[in-house]
Amino acid sequence: MEWERLRVGGDDFNVAVRSGAPTLLFLHGLAGHAGEWGPVVELLPADVGYVCPDLRAHGRTWELGTRDVSAGQFTDDAVSLIEQLNVGPVVVVGQSMGGIVATLMAHGRPDLVSHLVLVEAGIGPMVESDFAALKHWFDSWPAIFADESEAIEFFGVTQSSTPAWVQGLASTSAGLERRFDADTMIETMRLLATDNRWSEWADLAMPVTIVTASNSMIDAEEIAQMRETQPSADLVVIEDCSHDVHLDQPVVLTKLLARVLDLHR
Repeated sequence: MEWERLRVGGDDFNVAVRSGAPTLLFLHGLAGHAGEWGPVVELLPADVGYVCPDLRAHGRTWELGTRDVSAGQFTDDAVSLIEQLNVGPVVVVGQSMGGIVATLMAHGRPDLVSHLVLVEAGIGPMVESDFAALKHWFDSWPAIFADESEAIEFFGVTQSSTPAWVQGLASTSAGLERRFDADTMIETMRLLATDNRWSEWADLAMPVTIVTASNSMIDAEEIAQMRETQPSADLVVIEDCSHDVHLDQPVVLTKLLARVLDLHR
């Protein structure tokens, strides 16, 4: 993945872009970064284009000073990015928090979205216990990791997601530190995920594919309601993985995306 700095809607973004058709827009999850999609995009057919941004307040976009998480900013960014690059309509792939942004973008600008792919992303609103769990997780992080081995130990030596988490850290003279602010992450989810999004979900008219993990973080009742509300949506359960499907099973996910892309050639 080759990175460039793009000025989008008055803010600077770190983005990986490859020209091609159809084009996929990849939206990563909370506290993540665009580089997480590397194992997937490296397996895509050579003629396929992609756009992978570090979302605002995340990764190198955060380091560029793009940190405002006001309501609507994330979806505005996605829309502006696709319009500026003139690559729409796109297949939007959103994982976890990125799936919320993808859903809201698809609802607000259906002309820019040919297909919506949600990877381990729910529709139901978050509650206070969810935010408390997020705070507990962020509080468990060291302020700074002394070196890469300490970071690997923290994220899990055997976890397939660990290389991506370590890759997302910034190297400083003191060690490795996160490229985000924890309080801003929680505020981001309060603004994106507190409201009920079922009406937007029900209104979607483009093809939708729901991807969940065999060890999913999304409640089975919520998935059932998503299917009931969008009966034409495809549901794909990927085995032997958890929330980070794109990191646990990149080959399987890429094959699924290739089938989706074939529908739009």
